[in-house]
Amino acid sequence: DSNSINTRIVLRILRYITDFIEYVENDIENFSNKYNIQLENLSEILTLYKTMLTYHNKKENVHTINFHMDDYVNKLSEYYIESRPLTGDNDLDYIKETIAQVNEFNEEKQLHAVHATNIVSHGVDIDRWNLMIFEGMPRSTAEYIQSLSRVGRKYYGIVFLTFDSRRTRDLSFFKHFDEYHDIIEYKVEPVPLARWAKLG
Repeated sequence: DSNSINTRIVLRILRYITDFIEYVENDIENFSNKYNIQLENLSEILTLYKTMLTYHNKKENVHTINFHMDDYVNKLSEYYIESRPLTGDNDLDYIKETIAQVNEFNEEKQLHAVHATNIVSHGVDIDRWNLMIFEGMPRSTAEYIQSLSRVGRKYYGIVFLTFDSRRTRDLSFFKHFDEYHDIIEYKVEPVPLARWAKLG
């Protein structure tokens, strides 16, 4: 099904990121010389992308990604991604704990990923996030903009957006990706005051 395709793509991206950071850090001096980046700067740059966010349209996808992290990513690398789900089912204490965990994260040979639904779109402000993966396009433009603004708040953000070629909506966004972003502010949908009003 389409969910499992996008889930596998997200897991592969996470695995690629882990492998790349491991590859650079294991040969950091040569990498520094090859690309003419000062060693201290390169180490600092890598640290900026060791905490990441994945965005999912359904709670079940959050838990599926979290469940498969060990088999598809962690068991295949020296480096380990500490994985944490975040959905509307979590209470305020759990959300605060997650924010603190990301902000205080500082481990060698370890990365951190929060897998979240649209709960992350409002009120979860973390400057440490500079890398994000969308499992499919969010349901609305407003949600997409809000979610997108979770990363790259202080440094350059890197965002991956996955599409399923069997879904018409995904194909349309893929085909018109540049045009959509050129006019994105005009595509924000009006918010209903009372969506389920009796006479609505």
